[in-house]
Amino acid sequence: MTSNSSDSDRSSAESAMSASTFIEVSADDFKRYNTALLRLLLTLYECGGSLATVKLFETADMSTAYGGKIVTKAAKLGYIKRDRVPKPKGEPGNDMVINTLTTRGTKLLERLNLT
Repeated sequence: MTSNSSDSDRSSAESAMSASTFIEVSADDFKRYNTALLRLLLTLYECGGSLATVKLFETADMSTAYGGKIVTKAAKLGYIKRDRVPKPKGEPGNDMVINTLTTRGTKLLERLNLT
């Protein structure tokens, strides 16, 4: 009987940890601690809203290792949407991933007066 109660306690604790928590921060603090994220979002905005991942990293002058973490963070936060697009037959390489700036990402840039 104790194992069932500990399982339910564990699942409720996990769901509480997975819930989003919002903390108010000033715009200056957000800019200071998220410069790489904002640089990627601005690059997408300036390039028309959509770019392939490799082209995004080249344009933002960012490494693929670090940029990959930032793109994943931006997608998780809902600032960009990532769509896998198959390459045409005969072209070498893997499918492309197109990164598109969402309305939430655009609103963030506008709120921070970056556009």
